[in-house]
Amino acid sequence: GMSSVEREAVVGGANLEEDMDAVRALASLGRAAREDVKIRVRQPLRGVRAVLPGGRKLSGDMLEIVKDELNVKDVGFLSSVDGIATLTARPNYRSLGGRFGKRTNDVANMIRALDQSALSAWQAGEELMIQVDGQKVSLKLGDLEVVQEAAGNLVVKGEGAYTVALDPELDAELRAEGIARELVNRIQRLRRDAGLEITDRIELVTAGPNSIQEAARAYEDFISRETLAVRVEIRDTVAEGDRDHVRSVDVDGLEAWIGLTAKG
Repeated sequence: GMSSVEREAVVGGANLEEDMDAVRALASLGRAAREDVKIRVRQPLRGVRAVLPGGRKLSGDMLEIVKDELNVKDVGFLSSVDGIATLTARPNYRSLGGRFGKRTNDVANMIRALDQSALSAWQAGEELMIQVDGQKVSLKLGDLEVVQEAAGNLVVKGEGAYTVALDPELDAELRAEGIARELVNRIQRLRRDAGLEITDRIELVTAGPNSIQEAARAYEDFISRETLAVRVEIRDTVAEGDRDHVRSVDVDGLEAWIGLTAKG
């Protein structure tokens, strides 16, 4: 037989496989949710709530990967979609008509009236019974479609037993971090276009309206670290000759300016 160590390695391998599947599913559902509300991946968001098959949770490295992939501060795991989505049943008249004839409308109304727990059970593969003319009748697969509707302003995406609910609300702090990340992206591009070496340090100047300046100030350390800037100046305007390389960039529909000189 297998030693306990070997057995643990096999179980661990299976768990890792399931964790990887969960990471991939959450990443793709989270990106789809962002696309729905047109919020780009570089814009950080507060968090997502997720439901995994069998009420699994992710932790440690796997959880960090999901946070990075989705660019969120927090991922919470729920055992069911209660609270993030309501289930509604849509009767399928074509399927019902053949079986119930003139009672079809009554049956359709009964289907619409089914409660959350009945619909959850149905989604999990359990049987649904309704009363028609004093007879218990079992509903068939094509008789209804169960639709998830998001609670509040959450953006909910589901696939099989995976569900992701994204909170799309942006506050001032998240917006500022989003702007800082965009600036870093544009500065990296300007470094590349200017032919700088990956290790070259730079003197940086960034300018623009208030929100750009405030974001650059709040995230000055982050910007310096990411772009290897030994000095960062933040001002209202930049003139062409202020640095060796100067460029106007669009950040969130605002015009910002970045300028850099290589320090070698």
